[in-house]
Amino acid sequence: MFFEINPLEICSNSGSQIVCDVSVLLTSTFLFLILRFLLYYFSAIPKSLKTKCNESAYWFNVLVSMIHSTITGTWCLLCFYNDPEMASDLINGHGRSAHILVTISTGYFLYDVIDNIIMLPLSKSWEILLHHAVVSSCFGISVFRHQYVGYAVVALLVEVNSVFLHMRMLFRLSGVDKKSQIYRVNCIVNLGTFVLFRICTLTYMTRWLVFNKVAQPFHGIAVVGMALMTIMNAVLFIRLLIKDCFGQDKKYHQGDSKVSSDQIKSDSQGHHVRAKIE
Repeated sequence: MFFEINPLEICSNSGSQIVCDVSVLLTSTFLFLILRFLLYYFSAIPKSLKTKCNESAYWFNVLVSMIHSTITGTWCLLCFYNDPEMASDLINGHGRSAHILVTISTGYFLYDVIDNIIMLPLSKSWEILLHHAVVSSCFGISVFRHQYVGYAVVALLVEVNSVFLHMRMLFRLSGVDKKSQIYRVNCIVNLGTFVLFRICTLTYMTRWLVFNKVAQPFHGIAVVGMALMTIMNAVLFIRLLIKDCFGQDKKYHQGDSKVSSDQIKSDSQGHHVRAKIE
């Protein structure tokens, strides 16, 4: 089975181990690029987006992100279920499945950087590129040093909420009525999982950094990353509350199902925040 693949058993020395880690990472990137290609040519897309290149490109980017979040969020929960001792040692206490998960997710970030560079100008993609640079730096240490893997898996728990954030964006791109039952149910689940898997996760990760001695350079990068993620997620949560619970989306309720790239501000993608919320 896939979960039984162990790069450490294939590689006998540190040099070949790095080659194996890089191979898994680049394979992940390549597979996500292939997925993007297949979705573009074989999946359905709302009629209102077919003639709009930017919006249709963004649709497929969000769709790939939701698939990644679904796989990663489920995999994270399985990692802690199958190896509960990992929670007691986030530095060295991890299994092979957890390491593969972090490596594949790092490969996904590389794919998303490529997709965003192609899809958007730097002025509109710098935030996500900055986020990926910080997160990939932390994950890169976990991937190649085989340390802090448990901490990276904790960080990936936010992907559980990202599934519903991406679903929300797909609803908005396709023009689903905000008052419809399916939108409201997703809104409730989205806010609930946001509190449980984002706010609680970030709180735990911050507490862990404060009370545990962590070696450099991981500690410095992690502190910067946590500060960035905390600010981004706080802004995102406020925007979600305003737009979905208290706000009035006039353009949306006037029947305009278009969501232009200029109207899209910032949507969450996994543990990184790219929340494109009007």
